[in-house]
Amino acid sequence: MTPPDTTTLIDDILDLEEQIYTLTVEVEDRAMDHGAIGLIAPLGLTTDRQEWLGVTTPEGWHADIVADARTGQSAMVLTGPAWISPTLTYRFRLRDKDNLPGRVWSRGDTRFTRPSEELEASVAALISEEPSQADALRAIVDSTTELFDYAHPDQHFFDDEVAIPALSCGVDGSCIDINTYLVSSCLAAGIDAAYFAGYFFPVERGGITNDMHCWVATRADGLKEEWDIAHHLKMDRKQIEPGYNPRPGMRFALSFDRGLVFDTLVGPVEMGHFSEPEWLLPRPSPDAPHASTAKAKLTVTLE
Repeated sequence: MTPPDTTTLIDDILDLEEQIYTLTVEVEDRAMDHGAIGLIAPLGLTTDRQEWLGVTTPEGWHADIVADARTGQSAMVLTGPAWISPTLTYRFRLRDKDNLPGRVWSRGDTRFTRPSEELEASVAALISEEPSQADALRAIVDSTTELFDYAHPDQHFFDDEVAIPALSCGVDGSCIDINTYLVSSCLAAGIDAAYFAGYFFPVERGGITNDMHCWVATRADGLKEEWDIAHHLKMDRKQIEPGYNPRPGMRFALSFDRGLVFDTLVGPVEMGHFSEPEWLLPRPSPDAPHASTAKAKLTVTLE
């Protein structure tokens, strides 16, 4: 693959009358704080909701472009001065089109999306009397909502699992947990589902966020809809409705699907979900299946 010039990846022709949004990702810590050899970050993503215009990398840093073979998504491995806190700048403009790329729909072939036999049986029982895919999807969304109490647990319910297990009520879960379960349940029902990871900028924070967010798109009976159960629960709303922004604010996707694997200079790196840059660590041993990463401390600003 011939790497693009990530220093100023930008469309040749821009309509200056359209609003261009800039996401500035400030990494507040440094490679030397973690013993890291570099930073791995998503390259960017175009969907039916947004057009990715480019990314600017830190001056004096080298960018290697690496790909996830399964989905075709690209990432950057950035290497530079270990004592410098790098900054990335992404550019997007909004759009509203009915052409979500077909590659975003999950195939359920990673441990983060694959439904277990127990989950398949649970979903089959749940939707057994539903007359259509749309009705089955509604049942799955409602059931997923009832299973979770919104929280940020120290561990995800699917950690160390080879497939997504069936759950009982009263599970503490973040947007990652909720959407993982929703996607896998949809796949068990034969319903198309896509997992997106990116950033959400709530209105009340004035264009600043410090954390990633994720959401789901589905396609049932040919109708594409978007779901954000976690934001409904944060707003104390149990009646979940489809919509891109049930909570006031703006969102931008940086990647899709789960379980991306990038072949880097220290070997394969598995990203369960991927919106935030992470510090790339030396491979713990030659026999380790994947290199590891460390979470970076971030402030992300939207302008």
